[in-house]
Order: sequence, then C-alpha cells, then structure tokens
Amino acid sequence: MKTITKDGFYQISNADYHKDPAASKSSLVDFSHTPKKFKTQRQIEHKSTPIFSLGTAAHAAILEPDTYWQTVAVPPPGLLAKNGALSTKVAKEWKAEKEAEGKTVIKQKDQDMVEAMAENVLERPEHSEARELLTGGVAELSGFWKEDEFGPVPFFLKVRPDYLPGGNIVVDLKTDIDGSPDAFGKKAFNLHYHWSAWLTCRGLEHLTGERHNKYYFVVVEKEIPFDVAVYEMPDYAFEIARREIEPLLERYSRCLEADIWPGYENRRIMLDFPAWALKVLDN
Repeated sequence: MKTITKDGFYQISNADYHKDPAASKSSLVDFSHTPKKFKTQRQIEHKSTPIFSLGTAAHAAILEPDTYWQTVAVPPPGLLAKNGALSTKVAKEWKAEKEAEGKTVIKQKDQDMVEAMAENVLERPEHSEARELLTGGVAELSGFWKEDEFGPVPFFLKVRPDYLPGGNIVVDLKTDIDGSPDAFGKKAFNLHYHWSAWLTCRGLEHLTGERHNKYYFVVVEKEIPFDVAVYEMPDYAFEIARREIEPLLERYSRCLEADIWPGYENRRIMLDFPAWALKVLDN
C-alpha cells in the first residue's frame, strides 16, 4: 500500500491503516514517553496477540456482521495439537495461509464468545441503546488529514472511528473484563481514550467541515453474562486531551524538522511519587 498523501476518508483494511506512517493516538502515546520510543516503535513489525485477535473478531461480528466470515477464520479441530494449540506443522501452515488472506484467526472457544457478545449487543432488547448507536451508519472508516497548525513542519494524522451512525456522533466499541462505570472510567483515562476522542472529532471536523462533539463508548464484557454498557465522553475530557496533545504535536513537528528523536534526559532526576502515595505522611 502506498503512503496516503491526500486528505480524505479511505476504505482500507485495519492492517493497511496501521502500516501508514501518519501519526495516530497510539503513536502519540509512544511519543509522550519519548520521541525515541515513537521512532523505534514505528520500525518494529508488531504481531497480533490472542487478545488483539479476539477484539478484532468482536469488532467484525458486531460492527460488520454481514461480512464477518470474510475476515475471520476458525481452525478445524483436527488441526490442533492435543493441548488445543495451533502448534502442529499443518496448523501453522493453515494459520499462515489464512493470515496471508487478511483474516483474523481465532479458536472455536473464542468464536463462541464473540457470537455471544454480538448477540447481546445486536439482538437483546435490554441493550437497545447500544444497538441504536451501532445501526444505520458506517464502520471502520479511516480518515487522514494534514495538520499545519502545530510547529514548523506540517504532518499527517490518522483516525479510524469504529462507527459513525450519523450527525455529530462517534461510537467507540470496547471489549473488556469489567465494564462497570468506575473500572472503565479509570481505564479510559489510563489508556488515553480521551485522546482518541479528541483526535477523532478533530479529524472528522477537518474532513467534513462539521463539528463532531458526541463520543460514545459501547462496552461489551468478555465474560458471562457478556453485559453491555454505554458511556458518553464528558466535555471536560476533550479539554484535558487538547491540553495534553497540542504540546506533543508541536514537539512532534520540531522532531520531524530536525530528524532528531531524543530519549530520556541524560541527567540525574529526583524521583517523585504520585500525590495519592504521599497521603500516608499526613497521618
């Protein structure tokens, strides 16, 4: 696939999206650690993990059920080793063949889980709110745009919203062990989900000329009863993300200009504990 050099929406595979060098939320998280980590991570070919494959399959089953079996493959029982692993020579060859076709390989037990998760979201009446958000729109559309408001060198950013039901709404589908408000709220902050929201809405506004300011999460648990929750990203989270990301984009532009990607500072720094850990000193 050629590098994308024009603003627009593209119907490309998830693999091709990740191969394009445009910066994304994930790469900016690496950059926030150090520019050196950003640079080196871009040079590594990241292989799919079972957890990643399960999430990919769940997204396909829920967001694009009509084409699910075109993107997923389940190994026949006879291919597996006695311990259930894809470790035999025939199994490895089968897996490589399916992956070369662009398919996500998952085991039968994971396929059963994915089917239960999809049924809960798309068919159960008690989850009509989630189903409504995931109906009548466009799934997995990739957006690319050139940013020229930060630093000396323009650069491309990319986003891949899970689902665009229309209007000013963006839907982000998540699979998780614990979808409760407290647990998911903490995870959303720690994993920079608010960065995804801000970048996605900024990109959509740039590409469509229309403001997108409603960002919802549909969270499906990965354990029985595969419960479903719907959360809206609060307005203050967008502001937190803006204040965190804009300085990174300015520094990113300067690194591009100089082609210098520094790591941690080469000096001794006093270690600082988080504020909550210091509360013990108040006793």
